[in-house]
Amino acid sequence: MIYEIRRTLNINGYEKVLVIAGTGTPSTRETIELCKDAQQAGASHALVLTPSVWPKAMTRENIIRFHTQVCLYSYYLTT
Repeated sequence: MIYEIRRTLNINGYEKVLVIAGTGTPSTRETIELCKDAQQAGASHALVLTPSVWPKAMTRENIIRFHTQVCLYSYYLTT
């Protein structure tokens, strides 16, 4: 779907319009894979939500670790 959105925008002269893909999942590994897939399909940004399936496990440290790993990986996708 992301690919079709990007392609349609480009065909109609909207190459500079941002495409933001929702890629957050409870799994760090899966979130990173979805970010990769979204970028390859033409998304310019990813919207990643903090996992909330296991609220007691989501300590401040785990939340920071999750987003740090996703951000570090995303950085390498764009450079």
